[in-house]
Formats: sequence, structure tokens, C-alpha cells
Amino acid sequence: AVLLVACCPLICGFVLLSRLNMYIRNALATNLVSPAEDPSEKNVVFLGGPLTPKVSSFIREMFAEPTPVLSKALWVGVLYFVLDVGVLKVVTLILSWLNDTLSQYSTGVTMAIFVVVGISLFLLPPVPGVPVYLTGGVILVNAYEDSLGFWGAILLCITVCFFIKLSACTIQQKGFGEVLGSYVSIRKTVGINSVTIRAINVCLSKPGLSFYKVAILCGGPDWPTSVLCGILKLSLPEIILGTTPFRSVPRFVMAEQGWENMKEQLVHIEAFKKLKGGFQSNLGKLKNDDPEWSALASLMLMVSAVTMGMTSLAAIYAIERTISTCQDEIDAIPIDQEALQLNPVRIAGGVLEPETRGGGFEDVLIEDQKDEALTAATLHVNQWANVPSWGRKNLIMGVVCMSASCWLFGLWGDNCFITFNVTDDIQDRLDGNWFYLVKDVGWIAIGFFGVACVNLHVFRRWSNKTAKQYLKEFPTGAPASNPGVA
Repeated sequence: AVLLVACCPLICGFVLLSRLNMYIRNALATNLVSPAEDPSEKNVVFLGGPLTPKVSSFIREMFAEPTPVLSKALWVGVLYFVLDVGVLKVVTLILSWLNDTLSQYSTGVTMAIFVVVGISLFLLPPVPGVPVYLTGGVILVNAYEDSLGFWGAILLCITVCFFIKLSACTIQQKGFGEVLGSYVSIRKTVGINSVTIRAINVCLSKPGLSFYKVAILCGGPDWPTSVLCGILKLSLPEIILGTTPFRSVPRFVMAEQGWENMKEQLVHIEAFKKLKGGFQSNLGKLKNDDPEWSALASLMLMVSAVTMGMTSLAAIYAIERTISTCQDEIDAIPIDQEALQLNPVRIAGGVLEPETRGGGFEDVLIEDQKDEALTAATLHVNQWANVPSWGRKNLIMGVVCMSASCWLFGLWGDNCFITFNVTDDIQDRLDGNWFYLVKDVGWIAIGFFGVACVNLHVFRRWSNKTAKQYLKEFPTGAPASNPGVA
């Protein structure tokens, strides 16, 4: 699905080139050796189809069952739009507005409002931390520079952002994770009895600091990692300990001074955490007319990206290594019997059966069985052979529009949106209208995205309705000839 969205135009060009190749082969077929005369000529194709064998094999393998590939491709596009376009642009506008608004208040009020807004943004799963750090550098440095000096305000900003981060992790673990963990359906959904989750539990439940523990806490995505710690009911002090001294967090701090048209910007603060301790902060002070500091800022951005990438790879390595070398510790973790009854786990000797449960748990099991029946019916009606012609065209059109939208946003982002940072003024830069952020090409890309979302919604409505009808007609799971036509 990801390949289809990212490479849809390339795949189309690849197919057209194969069709042209096959057309030329067919046109010259009369001059070639017949396969019956020389079966060893494996590279010679005669009027066998519209595409060459290799391309046909690729298409058949990629689209063995087209419906889930096409529908997942639409969801991939939605995820990309929400994270890379919607969240980043909207958060930047909100923080820019906040920066302009807080400049009118006292330092104490400014600090309080920024902490509340910062924690609130961190609690939203798709919002990254970088815009919060950047805005903190602008707001807090401007507010406290007169009283603390430039570098004093910088240190205050780092401390406040660090407090916001740890506070958000605490709320995510205790307020979200532990509450969600009380629901059996949530524990089943996250796969609490799966080998991967149990391996993560082994790494994070060990006291003190270890490479695997730090790698997962630093390299894993913030919101899911903290919430999972709550679901697993891990010790909060231990998780904070693993997060605090080794947290690899890029902080972009920018201080803008308005007098004499002078701007001094602290572009990057990267907290590199080593496994044996220590906390290093690399500070760079950038003046707009100084190419040396500009180059240093770019270097720090690159180092930050490499550091974050390495921690993510380290998290994957830690989980895989634990699975392969710590099987005894993984097996020693008690099985969640309630989640197991909803979702039996396969083990080496077969299927791990749940223990008998009582206390009204049968109601939960009945609801889960209904959900499984509906899921099975949905899978049946979504088979490409059961999807009506209009439904197939609807999905294909949606993927084409979604791919066009992603290509416009990804490759021609500068032509879609006006360059806007949290330090810019909405009134000056956008004439006070947030919609001026989007250029004409951007509206075209948003239009493609909207059409694709409509296609996805139409297909889902048809799929859910048809699956329910199928269950009424065939409650025992008997096959239907073509439920899509009905």
C-alpha cells in the first residue's frame, strides 16, 4: 500500500512501458521463432497478453487481492496528510498566534500559559515535540531575557521544556495508559500476550538503566511508548529514570530581538545522552548575516536527525535481540487470561488455551465473537470478485487522487504552502487570514485529497452495509455468490 501511494505514477509508467514492449513484440511475432520449434527460447513471447511476463508477475504478486491493498493505500495517504500536512501546519499557526498573544502578558502569566499549552499539545498523539521547543525558545527567551540575560533565558527554556516533556510522559502513562489498560478489549488490541509486547515488558520492567531499556524509551514514539508503559502497569519512577538522563530530544530554540533590526537566534540545542551517563548540550548562536553560524546550525540539524534515527534503530534492535536471547524471561511473564480468552496466542506447541473465566466475562466474549463474525463477513464481501464494478472504479479513482495529492505535497511543498515559521507574524505574513497559507497548487492537492476521502468513505459505507446483509442471509458463514451485486 505504501509503495502504491508513493510510486503510483512510476508504476503506471512502468506498466505503459511494458505494454509498449509487448506491442512491439506482438508486431514482430511473425519474424520470430515459434515456441513449438524451439522451446528453449524462453525470452520470446508471442501474443501472450498485454504485458510482459515479468511485469505481469509483478502485478499479480502486488495485487493478488487488490481490495485490501487499495483500501490500505487510501489510509496511508490519510495518515501522511494528517501527520505531515495537517498537524505540522496547523500547530505552527497555533504556536505563532500564541507567540504573538503572549507577548502582551507578564512573564509569570506567559510561563503558565506556555506550560499548559505545551503539555496539552504533547498529549495529542500526532503532535511532535519540535514545534513546542521552538516556540518555547521564542516566547520564554523574549519574556525573560531582560531579567535573566540571553543565556539565562536559554537555560530556563531548556528546563521548562524538559519539565513539560516529563509531565506529559507521566500523564500519558498514568492518565491514559493505566486507564485504558483496565479494558480487556484494549489489552487485546495492543496484543499484550504477543511475543513483541512481552519482550518490551521484559526490557522496561528491569530496574535501573540498561541499553535495551533506554533504547526503547528514547527510540520509540513518545505517545504510544508512554501509554504502553501504563497498560503494562510499569513503575513510573523507573520509566522516568530511563527517560530523564538519556532522552534524545532535539530542541530548536530561537530568540528574536526586535530592536535595531537585529535578530539573534539560537537555532539548535541537542541533548545527546550517552549510555554511561552525562548530559551534553550543544548550543549554537546564529546571526542572520554570519555564514559560519548558518553552517553550524545546518550541521546540528543533521546530527539531530542522525541521532534520532539511530535511537529508533536501537529500539528495534533491542526488541528483536530480547526475543531471540531472552525467551525464558519472556515465558516467565504471566499471561493475561482475559485478553487470551478474546485472542488465543499461538506458541511452539500449538495454541495457548485460556483458563475458564467467570464473573460476567461471557458477555465480553459474546461481543468479541460478534465482532469477529462481522470482520469475517467484511473480508468476504471485500474480495475483488465480490466488489461490484462501480466499487472497483471508486477504489482505483481514490488511490489515483490520493497519490496525486501526496506527490504534490511531498515534491512541490513550496508551491503548495507559503513558507511560515512560528516566529512569523500571522498579520504581517498572511494578512491576518490563516487560509492564505495555502497556495493555488495546495488547494488543488487538498481537492485531490478530499475526493480520495470521499471515495474511501463511500467504499466503507458499502462494505459495512453489505457485510451486515451477508450475515443476515448467511449467519453460519455459507458463501454467497456475489453479495456486492445484491
